[in-house]
Amino acid sequence: MSENEPNSNLYVQKLLKEIAFLRHENKNLKDDLAHFQELVRLLKHQRFAAKSEVFSYGMKSLFDEAENEADEQLIEPYGPWPLKPEKKRGKPIRKPLPASLERIRKIIDIPEDEKKCQISGEPLIQFGEEVSEKLAIEPAKLSVHQFVRLKYICKCPACSAFDQTNSTEENNTVIKIAEPEPTAIPKSMATSSLLAFIAVNKYADALPLYRQETIFSRSGIDLPRSTMATWMVKCGALVRPLINLAKDELLKSRIIMADETHYQILKRTGKPATSKSYIWVFMNADPGGRKAIIYEVGPSRSHTVPLEFLEGYEGFLQTDGFEGYESLASKTTGITLVGDWVHARRKFDEAVKAHGKNAGKSLANEGLELINKLFVIERDLQSKNPYEKLKIRQENSRPITETLLKWAETKINDVPPKSLTYKAISYMLERWEKLTIFLDNSIIGLDTNPVENAIRPFAIGRKNWMFSDTMAGAESSAALYSLICMAKLSDLNPFQYLSKVFEELPKAKSVDEVEALLPWNCTLT
Repeated sequence: MSENEPNSNLYVQKLLKEIAFLRHENKNLKDDLAHFQELVRLLKHQRFAAKSEVFSYGMKSLFDEAENEADEQLIEPYGPWPLKPEKKRGKPIRKPLPASLERIRKIIDIPEDEKKCQISGEPLIQFGEEVSEKLAIEPAKLSVHQFVRLKYICKCPACSAFDQTNSTEENNTVIKIAEPEPTAIPKSMATSSLLAFIAVNKYADALPLYRQETIFSRSGIDLPRSTMATWMVKCGALVRPLINLAKDELLKSRIIMADETHYQILKRTGKPATSKSYIWVFMNADPGGRKAIIYEVGPSRSHTVPLEFLEGYEGFLQTDGFEGYESLASKTTGITLVGDWVHARRKFDEAVKAHGKNAGKSLANEGLELINKLFVIERDLQSKNPYEKLKIRQENSRPITETLLKWAETKINDVPPKSLTYKAISYMLERWEKLTIFLDNSIIGLDTNPVENAIRPFAIGRKNWMFSDTMAGAESSAALYSLICMAKLSDLNPFQYLSKVFEELPKAKSVDEVEALLPWNCTLT
C-alpha cells in the first residue's frame, strides 16, 4: 500500500460528496424551474384565458378512445360532466313583459280618407287590432310629501284641563295638534322610500354615495353624500332588531356556511387607516329552510370573530380551508367542520392549467377527473329525498372517494414537493375527513357556493366605494347588506321590502310586530 493511498481515498470520498451535493442542488434547481414555469403558465392562463373552471370529459383527445370508454363506464348512469346545451338556431323568442306593469295605449290609425272603400265609398268596418308592446322608462321621479298636522283650538273660559302631551295653552287658549308619525329618521326630510332607494343603490347595485349625489343634483336636489352617509348609519341601527332575530334563526340551523373577505375601515381605535378589517358572512344551509344571512364586521381574520358569533351553536360549519376555522373548531366541541370540494378541485384545476399543452396527460388532470365525477353524481340529487340521496352517495360517490384517496396517497410521492400538483394533493389529504363527511349526511353539499354568492355583492361594491369611514358605518353597511341578501333569497323586491321596513319598523311596539317584518314573514302589497 502506497503512502498516498489514504489521501487518495479521502480525495475520492470528497469528490463523491461534492457530486452528491451537486446532484441534489441540480435537482432542486430543476424543481424550482419547473415550479416557476408552472406559475408562469398559470398566470398567463389567468390573465388571457377564460376564468371559468368548467371541465368536460368530452374535451379529451379523440385518440384516447379506450380510456374515454373506461371513464364513461365509471360514471354511468349519470353521464358525463355537464356541457352547455347546444343552442338551437332559429327565430329568437322574446319573453312577455310583466303583466303588472302599467299599459299605456297609443292608437296608430290610418288616415280618414283611407277609411272608405275606394270603389263604393262605403266606410270600412274595424274588425280587430294588432298590438305590439315596447318597454318605456321614466327616470327616478321625485316628489315632496307634505305631512299636514291639523291644529284645533278651544277658547272656552271654563276649559282648564287638557292633555299636556298634545296640547298647549297660550293666553288661556287650548290648542291641540296630532303627534307626528314615527319615522325611520325623526326630523329628517327623508321618507322611507328615499332611504330604501339610496340603500338599494349602494348595497345592491354598488352605486357609491358620491355618484348618487351627482344623480340627485341633475334633478335640482342638493343632497350631500355626508347627509346620505349619516342616514345609512341610522338605518343600520334601526334594523338591528331584525338582524338579531335573523341571527337567532340562523343559529337554529343544522348546518351553517361561512366565508370572509377583507374590508378597510379608516377610523378605527388603535389601528392605522391602512390596516385591514374583515367582514364575515354566515348563512344557514338547511335544505328548504328559511334563508338567513348575516354579515358581521370583525377587526381581524382571527378565529375569535366566528367564535364569538357562533357562541353556543352546535352543528355543522362548512367553510373553505382557512386555518382560522381550524382554530375555531379546536376551541369548541359543538361544531363539526365540513370541507369544500370546490376549493379542493380549484387546486387541481390550477395545476392542470399550469401544465399547458400537456395538461391532459398530467397527474393533476387524473385527480381533477375523479373529483368531477363526484359533482356529476351530485348534479342529479337535488330533487331526491334524504334517504335516496344517501343511498346514491353510498353506492356511487363512496367508491369514487376511495379510489381518489388511494390514488392521492400513491401519487403524492411521484411529484416534486414544490409543484402545484403536490400542493393540490396535500391540500386534499389534509382535509380528507372534512371533505368526506357529506357521504353520511344528506343535508351537506359538496361546496360553499351559496355563501360565496352572498359575499360577492359586497366584494363588487367594495371596488366602487372602497372603504367605510367609521366602525358604526361598517356595522350599518353589514346590517343593510344582510337584509337585502335575505330579501332576494325570499323573492322580495329589495326596494319595496326596505321601504316597508323603514316605514313600519319605527311603529312596531312588540316582538311579534318586528318578526312580521323578517323577509320570510313579510308580504308586499
